[in-house]
Amino acid sequence: MFTPLASFSRFQGWASKFTVTPPDGLRDAYATIGANWKREGWMSGYGIGATYHRFASDRLIRLYGDEIDLIASAKIKRYAIAARYAHYCGDVCY
Repeated sequence: MFTPLASFSRFQGWASKFTVTPPDGLRDAYATIGANWKREGWMSGYGIGATYHRFASDRLIRLYGDEIDLIASAKIKRYAIAARYAHYCGDVCY
């Protein structure tokens, strides 16, 4: 099921490739980096962030793939907006 405006997976990345745990288990090794800035005016803050995931099996030595998640957000007056991007690759791509 593909829904571009919704995310059913809180964990294991935003691409929702692992909504069901594989038979050999799932190990998610990830690293996140991000920054936020505050300022005065009509745009009171903005930020960026990136997360890299490496998915592997829990019981056997099997690599499921890599994923990178990017986010950009801004607070404009009393509203908050964000744009998200997720890229999953079943082979080692990076």
